[in-house]
Order: sequence, then structure tokens, then C-alpha cells
Amino acid sequence: MAADQELEKLSIRFADQSEVDFETIAASVSESSRYSHFLLVDACLAGKTGRALKILHSLEAEGYATAQLRWALQNSLQQLDRLKQAQRGGSIGDRIWQELRIWGAKQGLYQAALARLGASRIERLLQSCATLDRLGKGQQDSELYEQDWLQVKSLVADFSGNIGNRL
Repeated sequence: MAADQELEKLSIRFADQSEVDFETIAASVSESSRYSHFLLVDACLAGKTGRALKILHSLEAEGYATAQLRWALQNSLQQLDRLKQAQRGGSIGDRIWQELRIWGAKQGLYQAALARLGASRIERLLQSCATLDRLGKGQQDSELYEQDWLQVKSLVADFSGNIGNRL
């Protein structure tokens, strides 16, 4: 039903054009749709810090739980870690993509992240996920109000940015 509504809106919006490219449609849909943790991960993988933080702020306003965001970010970082190990071992073959269940266009996002993030940085990001997990479970003292959100914002900025480049 939602897809039908979106297609109807697109047909009305672009009725005067004989052709519309994918980027225009994607931009139009992203303007009118709610964000999700999937889009957050994609922005992080693509290295789009501004977009990632915009999505994160929207998710925070919508009441997303930091645990759900941590899970999505940690899952993609664990996949990156496995890919980085395969990359060090030679090349990344079809088998590893299949094992990790990363298909099609997502492979390009992961390859961009692999080129931008070094193994030690991926490990540091995974350690940030562990800290966030402990905060969420009350296993780590927090002196700051909403420490979990501060930790998520830091994680997203580091994951999506060029901080430390290939460290």
C-alpha cells in the first residue's frame, strides 16, 4: 500500500517528464519518507557524514532505541571486519559476499567503506559498539545525561567520516 502511494506521488510529481533518472527518484522518495536504521547504515558505509547525522537526528526524534541502532551498526561493522580479513588474505570472492548475505548495490557500499576504513579503525568502531552495549545494559557507569545517544552520535560520525583516514 505504501509503495502504491509513493508510486502515485511520483507519477503526479513527474507527469510532465518523459524520463526520470534513478537519482531524481531516490532524492524525491528520501525527502518524503521516514528514515530507518538501514538508511543510517548505508550513509555510514558510503562515507556521507552529513546525511548519516541527519538520519540519526531524525531517528532520535522518532524515538528509536539506541540498542536497535547499535545492533544495525555493529552488524555492518562485523561484516566489514570479515571482509577486511578476506581482503588481507588476497581478494574478496563471491563466496564471502554470499556468506555475509551482502547482495548487489550493497557490495559497492561495503567496498567504499573498505577503501576508507582500515582494520584498526574497524576494530575501534566495534569497541565503541561494545561500550554502547554496556551502557544500554547498565553495566557501565555514565556520568552524562543521555550518554548512550552521545556514544551513538560519536560512533556514526567516526564510522561515516574520514577521521583518521585509513587508520
